Amino acid sequence: MNTPQETNKGHLLTLLNVWGLSFGCAVGWGAFMLPGNLFLPNAGPVGSILAIILGGLIMLIIGSNFCMLAGKMQDSGGFFAYTREIMGHDHAFLAGWALIITYLSIMWANATAVIVLVRFTIGDVLQWGFHYQVAGFDVYGGEIIATWGVIILFGLFSAFGGGIKQAANTILAFILIGGIVILFCGVLAMSPQHASFYPAFAPDIGGTPFLQLLSIFMVAPWMFFGYESITHGSQQFHFPTQYMFPLIIATVVSTVLAYCLPIAIAVMGIPPEYHGWNEYINNLGNLEGLKALPLFYSVKSLLGSTGLGILTAAILAGILTGIIGLYRGASYLLQAMAQDNLLPAAIAEETKDGTPRNAIISIMIVSLLIPLLGRTAIVWLVDAITISGSIAYAYVSLCRYREATVSKDSAGKFLGITGFIISIFFFFCPIVPNLLIGTTLNTESYLLLAVWSIIGLIY
Repeated sequence: MNTPQETNKGHLLTLLNVWGLSFGCAVGWGAFMLPGNLFLPNAGPVGSILAIILGGLIMLIIGSNFCMLAGKMQDSGGFFAYTREIMGHDHAFLAGWALIITYLSIMWANATAVIVLVRFTIGDVLQWGFHYQVAGFDVYGGEIIATWGVIILFGLFSAFGGGIKQAANTILAFILIGGIVILFCGVLAMSPQHASFYPAFAPDIGGTPFLQLLSIFMVAPWMFFGYESITHGSQQFHFPTQYMFPLIIATVVSTVLAYCLPIAIAVMGIPPEYHGWNEYINNLGNLEGLKALPLFYSVKSLLGSTGLGILTAAILAGILTGIIGLYRGASYLLQAMAQDNLLPAAIAEETKDGTPRNAIISIMIVSLLIPLLGRTAIVWLVDAITISGSIAYAYVSLCRYREATVSKDSAGKFLGITGFIISIFFFFCPIVPNLLIGTTLNTESYLLLAVWSIIGLIY
């Protein structure tokens, strides 16, 4: 039986702390915007919910693979360490390089989402100072300064917060899932009689219901990325490693709810002048304000300012848990790579309580450049992480298969090869243009991913 590791480092993490980190990294701003932008237009409410549930089941296969490796190796290097031990240093670098851009992209998206939330809820209070546009997105000096404040504040909090940051992150994770559940129950009780999930799928975009469901299913990695970040820094877990997989199950269930319930909320409170959710969604491009945001409008129209306040708190909690959790996960990943002499040795240094402070500060400094690029450029990068993250998932599944082959574990071999094949499908789906509805990347996303790959090759 594996037991908590003996260590003289403080701030050991409980099961709730680790659940909060895993769940918080997986769910952020996107869960509240995707109902109107992606889910309903491309697969309808029922199709999207079924696809997300199916995606959650697939993530359990990936999760079982990295949980098994975590139990056997107990290395804070996470995916990077597992790949290094089983497949060698070159493959480990590829897996680590793919994870770096994945974690940083999600963290940057959450940090820049703060100003978008301010625009929706308060207005133009931060739109002052110098002004320019990047790919159609207006960038203001005030918003850049505000985003810098978020990056620096939570960077320093992650570096110097000690045990407080774990408790804070857990509380925020409960606010996130609790807020979503409360809003769903409130909207369900107040929704008008004409509210309907019909049509179940999107009727106007072509493609069979199966293809619509598959198109949402293929972005499942995008929705769940970050839930595996807890494998980095796992030596701080204050519980036996065999509890990791039940914990991942709890995370996946929470994440599925966090994506599915906002879809239901969005269709239960459509404006009365529309005969159904489909007519409303098709007209979003002609609307302004909260009416152009289905989830926000539904909550405001049915639950009033109180509901909108709960929604804002849940969104802010999702953003902040992502920033805190990914600062942690990315810093332990960089530390592991530095310990392997792939990054400067100073990044490998840690404090007495095991915090990779230099790695966190390095991430914070690099991240200060990101607000200058505008929100659109960050979205391009985030859109491409299905490709980079799938590389890491493929590696960890292949490692599980190889380890199970050596130990003659037939179930492990099956889960490993299944996870590998699924990850390869996730990798190729966005690369092939127009393969499925809504999965084609912008040209800029391909370019940014190519640049990152070239930098890694040169390095």
